[in-house]
Amino acid sequence: MTNHSNHWLRRRHAGFGVLEVTMALNSTALGVGAFTIGQATWMQNDLNLIISSVSSL
Repeated sequence: MTNHSNHWLRRRHAGFGVLEVTMALNSTALGVGAFTIGQATWMQNDLNLIISSVSSL
């Protein structure tokens, strides 16, 4: 009986571990995605500034 409940607790804990890892990976992916989009937007703005500077010369 005790062995069975321990096994169930271990399985339950393992399930939580997977969930936590999945959530951590998702939030990391979101962070990286947002950062990448931010960098791309920033670079695009710089490119637009350079183009407008060059075309105004």
